Amino acid sequence: MTFSTGPTSSLGDSAERLNMMLEGAGVGAYEYDLVQERAWFSSEYFRMLGYDTQDYAASPGAWIALVHPDDLVHPRSLIAEYRQGARTSHAIRYRMRRADGQWAWILSRGRLSPENLNLLVGVHLDVTTQVRLEEQLADMRAQRDVPLDAVRPMAHRLAPGSDDTRGLLGRAVHQCPVCIFITDAAGRLKYANPCFYSTTGYEPEAVFGRQVRFLKSGIHPPDFYADMWQTLLSGRDWRGELCNRRRDGHLYWVVATISPITNGAGTITHFVAVEKDITEDKRAQEELRASQERFDQLAELTATFIWEVDTEGRYTYLSHVVEQVLGYKPEELVGRVHYYDLHPEAGRKAFKAAADRIVARRQPFTHLTNPARTRDGRIVWLSTSALPLFDDEGQWIGYRGTDTDITAREQLEQSNRLAAVGKAVGGAAHCIRNVLSTMHGSIGMLEAALQQQRIESAAQAHDLLQRSVFRLTQLTSDMVEHSRPRTATLVPADVRKFLATIHEQLRTTFASRGITVQVHLPPDDLRWHIDPYLLERCLNNLAMNAAEAMADGGTLRLSAHIQNSSTPPSLVLEVADTGAGIAPQDIERIFEHYFTTKGSTGTGLGLANVRDFMRLQGGDILVESRVGKGSTFRLILPEHRQDDPR
Repeated sequence: MTFSTGPTSSLGDSAERLNMMLEGAGVGAYEYDLVQERAWFSSEYFRMLGYDTQDYAASPGAWIALVHPDDLVHPRSLIAEYRQGARTSHAIRYRMRRADGQWAWILSRGRLSPENLNLLVGVHLDVTTQVRLEEQLADMRAQRDVPLDAVRPMAHRLAPGSDDTRGLLGRAVHQCPVCIFITDAAGRLKYANPCFYSTTGYEPEAVFGRQVRFLKSGIHPPDFYADMWQTLLSGRDWRGELCNRRRDGHLYWVVATISPITNGAGTITHFVAVEKDITEDKRAQEELRASQERFDQLAELTATFIWEVDTEGRYTYLSHVVEQVLGYKPEELVGRVHYYDLHPEAGRKAFKAAADRIVARRQPFTHLTNPARTRDGRIVWLSTSALPLFDDEGQWIGYRGTDTDITAREQLEQSNRLAAVGKAVGGAAHCIRNVLSTMHGSIGMLEAALQQQRIESAAQAHDLLQRSVFRLTQLTSDMVEHSRPRTATLVPADVRKFLATIHEQLRTTFASRGITVQVHLPPDDLRWHIDPYLLERCLNNLAMNAAEAMADGGTLRLSAHIQNSSTPPSLVLEVADTGAGIAPQDIERIFEHYFTTKGSTGTGLGLANVRDFMRLQGGDILVESRVGKGSTFRLILPEHRQDDPR
């Protein structure tokens, strides 16, 4: 059995709000997976017993250890009946040990979740006071030589400290914080303790001798009361929940035990009732139910289903909305299917490899777009977000997350992407035409300068031709890289040597453009797992963009350092320039495919490719920029470990 202290079927602020409601009502909530043998308890579950939830170790067997040995058979047999399909709900009482060593009586109510028939959900209430009163009243029934009508005056007459057992009982009943009242066989009120009057709002002289039907709320149907009276008149106790009406008209709920009292001849002469006000508990339960309904409605409207997977990626929980999105009932997938089994077969292997890289780092992730095949064979697009799950000992036990159907949005975006592709192709053609025109003019200038033996003009023409070739090479490389799928091949490499080579290439390329290229290498030898080709493409692309942003010259700086504050540690490569900078409204979009700020001279592929290349290596790219001050791009590569499947 595994225990956790976080919500298992709810999200973020909603879960926290529900926990607060439960705590305020003094209700402990629990969930128990009959198949996985995993349990979740709300913080109030243990707090109501006096335990500090931060110090209390909810280790396997901790709950069992708190149950009274004589009562342990009840919860164990209950679980067995649920597993055998012999029951769908329960309401039982048993004792649990408090932190002070005393025993508390707990009323446990639960039922199978309609979303997952392997999940038992319920609440715990401390009914110790009620049980003690029932025991006292049972003793009172045994004292048949004491007239029942004498109970009320006894409670007033007995002096504190009296050794008279009956006096102690009378005083306990009179001072008890739950409602206790006695009627005759016809249901006329003969005694009620002060709690009864403060709860109902009636004065004793107004209701004494009246039939207690004045408490009826009108909520329960006639059959409800008929069944109650049939039980009582047969000599048995009646237990259940009642909705009563106060004198001011407000309704309140109680959990009640009503017992018949007989004389020596076995004839019922009176009835005694013990009622505990559970109005706040019911309100909390109703708010919990309403909140769950709101969440379910929102999940259905947004086509979002909740899921949990174990360390193997196998589903351990799915909310019912999965049927709306994928056509499968939760029980068809839970315990049988891995999350990647629903991915179309053609790209399943690559999808699993990419997901494994994320899972290996045990990190949260958001808005991962991926396709899934429905039960009827259609392809839907999902946006996936998830958090890793850990047990109380810090061991990773899986992930919990959500999938939202974004098929309609993805189709619209695909249409927009196609339009953008057409625009980009047209822009690329225009850009290539401009470069070729420049090259053609440069060749003409070079030929004329050579014929006239003007060396300076020939050098200028040669420089212009060389820059045009570099630009054309960069442009065609971006388009080729974007059009073909790639995977990263991570190998250990000397970062100092790698950056020194890049520095020399860029220094030579930009020397004639008034751009100074600086490099700040790590002080010590540094080996890191990288894909040299992809990383070189990233740095060259960023350097080319920086050069275009420094049309009148400037400084381009390359640097590298290790960021130990992240988990795992990361290699950070920086490309900084002193150019024009990027406008704030463009910062959020510069990594989008086909988005460009260069008009007809750009394709919108360069930075998009850089981001894609970094993510293929398990990393990412960040940018800081100020208009007129320049930009700094940071390439982040997490440490590659032996258990990392990249």
